[in-house]
Amino acid sequence: MSIVLVVTDADWLRDEVVGTLARRGLETISTADSRSVVTICDDEGPELIVCDSQVGSKGFMAVCRAVRSAESQGRIPPVRFLALLDRRPDISMARRADADAWLVKPYEPAALRWTADVLLADEDWDEETLEAELRGELQTSEPDEAPEADAESELALDVDADEEASAGDDDADEEASAGDDDEA
Repeated sequence: MSIVLVVTDADWLRDEVVGTLARRGLETISTADSRSVVTICDDEGPELIVCDSQVGSKGFMAVCRAVRSAESQGRIPPVRFLALLDRRPDISMARRADADAWLVKPYEPAALRWTADVLLADEDWDEETLEAELRGELQTSEPDEAPEADAESELALDVDADEEASAGDDDADEEASAGDDDEA
């Protein structure tokens, strides 16, 4: 089972990340002490670190650089690093810090699940692929499941179209009767 280290001092964010990853069957450990991340990596051996943009007195950039330094010195095994950013301009800092991936808050839980899956599979992550995945443009289901899902989608579209058509008829009836009231 993969271990994910969640680094944040915000309880709501920790609960959100841990809950999302636990539904994936991932074991999580968490800390609010950004200075202890390298020690925890040495003791617990997480495969992924999910780090908030600011944790105590350290930002994600300092945490990521400390992890990368410890890796290069052979003190800890390689670990993937996901930065949870407060704003889009911080992406350049995530790149400079050598983060493997980043998400800008607020993000969709599906984005966190997909990103964690990609990083834990030791695959390359990129924003364009993430966005395509979230738009449903990537084929992620088994080939046998696709026709059934398409049939359900078509049925839902037909029902929605019928409802819109009948709603349009009701609107036309209301407008006609309102016109009758104006003439009287």
